[in-house]
Amino acid sequence: MYIGIPREIKTLEGRVGLIPAACAELVALGHDVFIESAAGILSGYPDKHYQAVGVTVLPDAASVYAKSELIVKVKEPQSTDLKYLRADHLLFCFLHLAAYPELTKALQKIGLTAIGFETVEVEGQLPILMPMSMIAGRLATMQALGHNVTALYPYHETLCEVLEKADLVICAVLIPGKRAPVVVDEEMVSRMQSGSVLIDISVDQGGCVATTHPTTYAAPTYVYKGVTHFAVTNMPGAVPRTASQVLSTALLPFVITLAQPNWVDNAALCGGINVQDGKIVHPALSTES
Repeated sequence: MYIGIPREIKTLEGRVGLIPAACAELVALGHDVFIESAAGILSGYPDKHYQAVGVTVLPDAASVYAKSELIVKVKEPQSTDLKYLRADHLLFCFLHLAAYPELTKALQKIGLTAIGFETVEVEGQLPILMPMSMIAGRLATMQALGHNVTALYPYHETLCEVLEKADLVICAVLIPGKRAPVVVDEEMVSRMQSGSVLIDISVDQGGCVATTHPTTYAAPTYVYKGVTHFAVTNMPGAVPRTASQVLSTALLPFVITLAQPNWVDNAALCGGINVQDGKIVHPALSTES
C-alpha cells in the first residue's frame, strides 16, 4: 500500500504521525511510505532519517496526498488539508468530529473513509488515545505549578463545594465519539476564586466546562470572570518528540493492519470508523447530528 504522512499544520503542532523506526517496519513489509519534507523536524527527525529507512520524501502536502492511499496524520484535517483529500483515501488520525460538525460535513462530502484514533477501542480500552491523554494530563499540571490540587469525581454538590476553594481544576471527561458532557456550568465557574486556574483536557471533544472554548499554543489562555482558562486542543504537541514516539508505537500495529486488504475484518478499526461513503458511521457521532 501507498502510505502518506503529511506535515502537521495546526498551530504549534510538532508531532509526526509515524517516526522513522515505524516507517522502517512498513517498508520492510513491502509498503511504499511517503512523507512531506520537514514533517518530522519538530519531533527531532529530519528528512534524512526517513530517507535512510527507505521512505520517499516529497516536497509538499499536495504530493503526499496525491501519491498515497492511506493517510496517517496526528490532528484532524485543517482547511488546507481538505482540498487534497479524495474519496478513495483512507484517513487515520485524531478526528474529534463531535466537536467539529463542519469538518464532519466536509469529510462526508469528500466521501472518504475516516477512522479516528480516539474511537479505536480494544476490550473497552482506547489504546491510541490513552497515552496522549496521559501526556496531556501531565502537561496540564505543569501549566499550573505552585497551586494546590484536589482530585474528585463529578458529583454536582461536591463539585460546587470544591470549586469555590480550588486553586486549580483539571477537567477530563470522555464518552468515546460523543461530545463531552458539561459537568462544570457557568455558575460554578463564576463562584470560583479570582486568580484560580481551570484546565479542560476534554476540549478536543467540545469541553466539559460551559465556559470552555478552544485555544492554541499561540494564545493558550483566556480569563473569564477572574478564572484563567487553559484549553489548548493539542496539548501533547508541546512535547513533540516524546509524544511522537509514544503515538507511533501505539499506531504501528493498526497501520500495519490498515495496509492489508482484509483490514475490514478488524473489529477495533471498523468500530473506529467515523464517516464512510458520505455517511456518518460511528453510533456515538450519529447521535450528535
